[in-house]
Amino acid sequence: KIGVIGDLHLKDNLSYADYLEDRRVTEKEAVLNFIVESFKDCDTVILMGDNLHSRTNSPHTIKEFTNFIERFEGKRLVILKGNHEAFGDGRSAIDFLKEIKKRNWIIVTNNTEAFDNLSFCPFFTKSELGTNDNEAGAEEILKRLKPGNILFHHHAVADCIMGSGFP
Repeated sequence: KIGVIGDLHLKDNLSYADYLEDRRVTEKEAVLNFIVESFKDCDTVILMGDNLHSRTNSPHTIKEFTNFIERFEGKRLVILKGNHEAFGDGRSAIDFLKEIKKRNWIIVTNNTEAFDNLSFCPFFTKSELGTNDNEAGAEEILKRLKPGNILFHHHAVADCIMGSGFP
């Protein structure tokens, strides 16, 4: 079984936190607990990007995110870079995860990856791809993709053409 989480956007305070007595901390904890509980029977958990809300995050947010993903102990964890975490030069706000030596964590930030017929594509800026427009960028991404039956990616899709040429 595979669990998929899209756009967590973890940050210090949820929107409108200033207007509530508990600053929405209880709500955030409940959501994170729900995710972990929902994926307890999964072998693999995929975080689809925008796991963090910005490129620069407080130590509190970094710790909160790291504590959250460590709760998936024993599961293979695939973490994609999203646009909110991407710097224009290829670095990302989640690069620090590569320094945490966990055998079952796959951090996908600068290249595409594939395993078990699953293909993974992080967010790429046009400058990372060496292109100036979206069409050339899409072509470059297609060149970089590794074969798989299911693609997990953090990019907008404006159209889908099947091999036959029909949408």
